[in-house]
Amino acid sequence: MGILLAGVVPITALVLGAIGVFKETTAVWAAISVGLVTLAVEGVPFARIERLGLAATVVATVINLALGLLVVAMKVLLAH
Repeated sequence: MGILLAGVVPITALVLGAIGVFKETTAVWAAISVGLVTLAVEGVPFARIERLGLAATVVATVINLALGLLVVAMKVLLAH
């Protein structure tokens, strides 16, 4: 259920862009930004469940976020 809920806010941003509340590019970047923040925030509980220390939790979260940014960068480079 969590993975489905993680998409609600980015989808809402995209819908708001589609109906004209935001410019489409603003909506896309808002959705990407919210998705990356969600990725980082959701990574922390999983690191804590694995009983990682603070430093390892930070490293795992940064790596997770870096992989997310890599996916976004590849999308931008390949789509434009």
